[in-house]
Amino acid sequence: MSSIIFKLPSVFEVRYIEKAAGCERAHTHSSLIFSAVSKGEMLFQINKNAFILRPPSIVIVSPNTLHCVRNYSSDFEGVFTLEVFDSSSILGDINPRNRQFLESQVLESPDLYNRFITLCTILLSEVETSEKEELTFNWINAFLDEQKTPNTENYPTDHELAKRIKAMIDCQHQEAPPFDEISSTLNLSKEHCNRIFRRAYNLSIQGYFLNKKAHLSRVY
Repeated sequence: MSSIIFKLPSVFEVRYIEKAAGCERAHTHSSLIFSAVSKGEMLFQINKNAFILRPPSIVIVSPNTLHCVRNYSSDFEGVFTLEVFDSSSILGDINPRNRQFLESQVLESPDLYNRFITLCTILLSEVETSEKEELTFNWINAFLDEQKTPNTENYPTDHELAKRIKAMIDCQHQEAPPFDEISSTLNLSKEHCNRIFRRAYNLSIQGYFLNKKAHLSRVY
């Protein structure tokens, strides 16, 4: 068995392994796992459900979920795995309405698969560590943004959320934008709040705050 591994301690680890030795026995991880095979098939079991993992599919294994690999096809070449540790820098910022999309499942999407393989390939290259961290965060956030919530009837739209963010900024008289308050109130990551605001007003939260501050200084 040969493997290529890059690890950012306490944040994530990415690896490419020809055969996932040790995964034949049912086990769990406290981390969140994304996996996709590069070629061929892998019979994968999550709890009591068996799945055939082949391109262009990605398997998501949620933390503390029993899983194992049963066997490989004769043309199997290897598996890419992104393991995200239970770090507040990633998992703590996930919007609860989207958390369901990180439950164990297999997704078949050529676009998602290709972007995941590209991400893993870059993470295993000589790119700077800081860029690898940003790429991983962006990939997970993009994945969540693309998922559709089955029932959003009682959940505010992005436009409504942007208006709430603006209102929170307008009622503040601090020296810096109230990012922590906005994130905590909306139960969204700071990055996601900023994306919502930028889409609505074509301006970042920081930019709007500074413009408002400059305007008030001229008035008074």
